[in-house]
Amino acid sequence: MLNTDTFSEVYLITNSERGHLMLKNLRSKRQIMVRRLALLALAGPCYSAHAFEINTGNPDVVVRWDNTVRYNVGVRAQERDNRIVNTATGANSDLKFDRGDVITNRVDVLSEFDAVYQNRLGFRVSGQGWYDNAYQDDKEVLNPANPIPAYPNGQYDRYTKRYNAGPAAEFLDYFVFAKFNFGDIENNVKLGSHNLYWGESLFSFIHGVSYSQGPVDIRKAVATPGIEAKELFKPLKQFSFTSQLAPTLSVSGQYFFDWKPSQFPDGGTYWGIFDAVHGAGGTVLPSGYPWVGANHVPKDKSGDWGLMAKWSPEFLGGTMGFYYREYTDKLPLFANGTAGVGGFTGLGHDYTDKRAKIYGVSLAKNVAGVAVGAEVVYRQGTNLLMSDLLMVGKEPVGNTFHALVNAVGYAGKTALFDSMVWMGELTYSRLDKVTANADMYRSVANCNLPGFSSASSGAGTLGCSTRDSLGIAVKVEPKWFQVLDGVDLSMPLFYTTGLKGTSPVLFGGYEGNGSYSAGLSADYLNKYNFALAYNGVFAKKKEGPGSTIADTGGIGYWWDRANVTFTFKTTF
Repeated sequence: MLNTDTFSEVYLITNSERGHLMLKNLRSKRQIMVRRLALLALAGPCYSAHAFEINTGNPDVVVRWDNTVRYNVGVRAQERDNRIVNTATGANSDLKFDRGDVITNRVDVLSEFDAVYQNRLGFRVSGQGWYDNAYQDDKEVLNPANPIPAYPNGQYDRYTKRYNAGPAAEFLDYFVFAKFNFGDIENNVKLGSHNLYWGESLFSFIHGVSYSQGPVDIRKAVATPGIEAKELFKPLKQFSFTSQLAPTLSVSGQYFFDWKPSQFPDGGTYWGIFDAVHGAGGTVLPSGYPWVGANHVPKDKSGDWGLMAKWSPEFLGGTMGFYYREYTDKLPLFANGTAGVGGFTGLGHDYTDKRAKIYGVSLAKNVAGVAVGAEVVYRQGTNLLMSDLLMVGKEPVGNTFHALVNAVGYAGKTALFDSMVWMGELTYSRLDKVTANADMYRSVANCNLPGFSSASSGAGTLGCSTRDSLGIAVKVEPKWFQVLDGVDLSMPLFYTTGLKGTSPVLFGGYEGNGSYSAGLSADYLNKYNFALAYNGVFAKKKEGPGSTIADTGGIGYWWDRANVTFTFKTTF
């Protein structure tokens, strides 16, 4: 049985700030157990329960070393949509792999080392390495009828090769932590590179208080439908603390010493958003003139900060959260700058807008045996969708409302399954007002996508922002225990779509656009996991002249990229 009063065990097993705070602050035992069991069940067999403990010979010193090996192979299952191939901004990514080709043949290794002294002092170091044989051919595949390379000489740049092909490695966490008391106040502090995930959001990394709390791996989000939002955030150097002021009240804070951008799927790779967009920030325009390759990063990478209070009075039967954050956006502004002779002379990614602000309130509560979470968020000075397709000019900025509500439930044995975990989340966003560069905002009334005008009835579902937007995500996973000796079987099913309108913010949701995944997963001895899945994307689109795509309802040309993946994972 997990002792939730033990600092090291709670931290190491949940391996997330959200999990630690949840266990510490939620007052309802039933609420704790429902949410914890459901999330543990969905996390799979390679959770940190398999931590390898090193015998130090000293009961005051606990040392754990986890290594997770993941092998993933994927095959393209759909024929190309030739309209994408004929579209200048999407051809190279779509042509990279044919139907039946291996789109990923990747090995990932995650290593985590934790040392704790007397449950009060310790440090953690983690890192990951990867190699993908499918990308060892680093050449772009161009449409002969429209051969526009996104890279010099048609070969991936160093950045794209590093993060897509490997072999490569990087540090993730490296921090020290301590637990101490000031009088009756218990304090937990961390210093170094780590990740915090505030709020109650399950699937959305856009609409909660956690927005831009760290860089997000958009590659992983696109390629893995149904992945939880907290798994997408990458660590940053920071100082953070949590102080338990009273049994029902805690205060937490963070101050960042660094900034990094979110990682997008690179142009010319299978999940490339647009051929011209890749992490190094450079490309080649149709004229042959280069787009300046350096990204325009914040002048001061330190200074983002935030505060959170968690309050769980007995009468509420749950926990309320109150949040304030000042952040530098981790999603880029795709701004070229000014038009010049033969091309553009600006920068691919611009992150220089001043810090935005987030005000938020959350609630976590058990309702009839179901763990319910909700958030209401107001973002001030946030980036908005840009109207001009050529993106010549300054990104629009404004204030937006966001809200979400989710539920996590657990069902016991029935005639159809032995147990089932289900999760669902509704998200909502609304534009309050545009505060700068209103002429560049991609609203329905100011949308210059080809074929649309302010009178167009289809603009709101083909990439032009509406006042309000609504989206949904659902995941269910029935399980069958001991179908063979030592083997448990599960069937994860996921579906998400935009229900109404186009969000005023990037990746906020698009009506009729979404993704899905259906699979089978076998756990052997609760240590080895084998998973097979069919994954796909759907989107609204409009055909343009010459059998091209004139408009889509979202970001990227992904609706012909359905794929079958097989994954093996184990921890030792």
